[in-house]
Amino acid sequence: MREFGELESAIMDVVWAGDRAYLVREVRERMTYNRDVAYTTVMTVMNILHGRGVLRREKHGRAWRYWPAESREEHDARLMAEVFRSGGDQRVTMVRFLQRVSNEEMASLRTALDDVHTQQLGCLAGGRAGHGALAGGLGGGLAADRLAPLPRPFPRGEREMGRAVY
Repeated sequence: MREFGELESAIMDVVWAGDRAYLVREVRERMTYNRDVAYTTVMTVMNILHGRGVLRREKHGRAWRYWPAESREEHDARLMAEVFRSGGDQRVTMVRFLQRVSNEEMASLRTALDDVHTQQLGCLAGGRAGHGALAGGLGGGLAADRLAPLPRPFPRGEREMGRAVY
């Protein structure tokens, strides 16, 4: 599942790689793309990404400063969860997915499952529920609707902008 086109991916690569908010000019200067792209094209695409909720922005003089609404890892995890929930038999989908991963990826999945399971047990023992997005799908037998999400850290850029979004 691809959410971004080539130019959108080039833009997102820049804002995800940085640790601050960027002006359109700065993104255009830093992005790697197979041809030269006009400033107004980059500005239009960034405005579209903002409209889709992928980028956040704040006025800076006459220009806008943009930063990602979520980290690359949060974004990828959200897309994977959407695919698993998109229809069909979830168990068959997961089995087919697991048949396609490498041994290294399988080891990473096992470690992640262990980490989430440990986190859920620790949160439940402490009187709090685990992370809803992780608990119901790959993590185990706890119902996702019973689990409150844990606070997430500041995405890059928002810390600099002085905002916390939970």
